[in-house]
Amino acid sequence: MRSYEIVSVSSLVTVPSILVAMKVREEEMLRLGILLFVALGLSVYGFWMYVYFFSIGYGFSIAGIGIALVVMFYSHLTLGTVIMCILLIAYGLRLGGYLLLREMKSTAYKKLLKTESRSKVALGAKFAIWISCALLYMCECAPVLFRMEAGKADDIFAIVGILFMASGILMEFFADLQKAKAKKTNPERFVSTGLYRLVRCPNYFGEILLWTGVLISGLNVYHTVLQWVVVLLGYIGILYKGGDLVAKGLNWITKKIGGIPTALDARLLQDKAFTDELLALSKDKNLAQKALEIADAAEKRYVEAGVADPELKALNVGKAFVEEFQK
Repeated sequence: MRSYEIVSVSSLVTVPSILVAMKVREEEMLRLGILLFVALGLSVYGFWMYVYFFSIGYGFSIAGIGIALVVMFYSHLTLGTVIMCILLIAYGLRLGGYLLLREMKSTAYKKLLKTESRSKVALGAKFAIWISCALLYMCECAPVLFRMEAGKADDIFAIVGILFMASGILMEFFADLQKAKAKKTNPERFVSTGLYRLVRCPNYFGEILLWTGVLISGLNVYHTVLQWVVVLLGYIGILYKGGDLVAKGLNWITKKIGGIPTALDARLLQDKAFTDELLALSKDKNLAQKALEIADAAEKRYVEAGVADPELKALNVGKAFVEEFQK
């Protein structure tokens, strides 16, 4: 009889606990779904020009998610979570706005986008890119959501996370200013002053700082396997996005000429004049070699697509790659 009573009491305690845990999990999935829906909605114009999925759509999706977090938790915000959301919104609006202004002001960039808009990308591929990008943006911002759900007071994790986030955003902001200033003085020369003397790609480094801060801000609130999977997918995704030069180069080709080569052949272009020109442009021989590999892959794409003057266009790809990723 006593054993039966013990089991009964245990059941009365356990069942409500399980129900509460299930309800919490459902609410968390619903909130993640809302963030995903926001990212999908703010990047949908990539169907018009698919590069927008991971450029303008990226910036505005992050800003939209920051706003959605404030709306969802407006009655439970702390100073720390408010600052985090403001930083996400500021980062997204700055990035999206900068890309829009560049498109409107730069004649060369307009021509590039006009060419890209004619690239043939299958509708199924566009859906895959759209959903994958939106999932990545949701996962990147999830640490702030999990912190808000936990109701944690501001602590050392929040403070360190905010410092990293702010440092990353400021680095990207000043890198853009320094590059714009240098280009006004000498549009044809790659930037080698200011932050560019210290870091090859200050924008990518700043972005990694930003998302490292977001990850750190929630290190003491990740309690479930789902939460760890989500935040690590977001962080690993952004590290992969800002990986080594060849990975960046493949992503760059995707944006510039509308497709990733099926393979990056190690064979370099045989044109000595081409090689010498890229070597002269770059002080870093390793960077020049990577540029040659990227240009070789680009030339193959142009040839396959039947584009006129594939070698000349490939040369421009190599030059632009050096300029984009120089020290």
